[in-house]
Amino acid sequence: MKNFLIPVLIAFGCASIAGGSNLAPLPSMPGPPAPLTTLRAAAALTNTQASEHLPVSFEATVIYHSRRHKTIDVQDDGTAIYVELANDANVVPGDRVLVHGITQPSFLPSIIGASVTLIGHGALPAPVPATFDDLVRTTLNCRLVKVRGIIRTLD
Repeated sequence: MKNFLIPVLIAFGCASIAGGSNLAPLPSMPGPPAPLTTLRAAAALTNTQASEHLPVSFEATVIYHSRRHKTIDVQDDGTAIYVELANDANVVPGDRVLVHGITQPSFLPSIIGASVTLIGHGALPAPVPATFDDLVRTTLNCRLVKVRGIIRTLD
């Protein structure tokens, strides 16, 4: 009897493996969110959304670079954003770059922990004429602007 049960149990075990399981599949865990692929999408976030540290990967033109602070301002198609670099980048204004990083809330949403890859050298976008009122609001933040004024003193 014992010799008969072992082959029968093996046969049932193989049949259940071959036939599959009647159990429902486990729900899949959501993966990390897809990166935001345009500067416009990153700049349009609210600070609440930016606090979710969303990944970004977009192309833009360097407008300003501070080696001392490891920061750049980048602009693309009339939209701009502040980028805090993980390491200093060898870029100059006018360079076209690929920015990888995550969003963070701040005065306005910004990008942190970014790495920057040089795509090529180019020209700066045309500066936008700005008034004093424009400069004290956030609409032209990080954008290349042109101002007109009178220098009253120089030190």
